[in-house]
Amino acid sequence: MDFAFENPLHGKFKDLPSVMGMLFCYPSRVRRIDTSYCNLGFRYQKPTVIITSLTRLRLPPPCPKHPCAAIRAGLPHAARVAECDDATKNALPPALVDALVEAWLRKHADAQTGAEAYLLID
Repeated sequence: MDFAFENPLHGKFKDLPSVMGMLFCYPSRVRRIDTSYCNLGFRYQKPTVIITSLTRLRLPPPCPKHPCAAIRAGLPHAARVAECDDATKNALPPALVDALVEAWLRKHADAQTGAEAYLLID
């Protein structure tokens, strides 16, 4: 079973003892990845942390340290999270979902599980 927990980068989730313990005790099996939604195709920034067992997951670092297209063009982000409706605030960028699925497929490409189905929970 693999997992990916997504939470705001500046929140407390990544600092929970259980999360820090996973990262410390299992560095080859669990990793932390920081990114932001604007680098994944969304109009707003939303710095985000992913704690995952998908060790091959690759995401761009968070903006503004790694500027998104708007910032590189000298523009502000087109929207702020606080200005968005709840559905938009709670949506995952399709590029993030695609990257998670691709990392999972790469991890299990050679697996002979015999499974008839797989479950992806959001």
